[in-house]
Amino acid sequence: MNWVILNVIGMLVICVMNIVNGKGGFSIVGIHVPAYYFFVVCSVGLTGWIIPKSFVLAGPTNFFLIVMMGNVILSIGGLVGAYFVFDAPITIVHIIGGIITLVGITMLTI
Repeated sequence: MNWVILNVIGMLVICVMNIVNGKGGFSIVGIHVPAYYFFVVCSVGLTGWIIPKSFVLAGPTNFFLIVMMGNVILSIGGLVGAYFVFDAPITIVHIIGGIITLVGITMLTI
């Protein structure tokens, strides 16, 4: 279950990155941090820590299954986050995308 926690952390980081990007950055102790620098740091953290950590937790046999499950969690979480955080309307294309990811991960587990 540790990989689920890693992917939920990744989803939350992506949501925070989008919030910061929408506001054009943020300030810490009066110093403005542009959104691009925050995006780069978060992206390096996601790809440099979460993906290798998932590989270690899953092992080479289950790694792709866990990566795809992470993509499902991120896509469904992104859909929910877009609706609740950004008030974006959910269209039929979003619903079909969520269903396709669920069907894909189901086919991988069979």
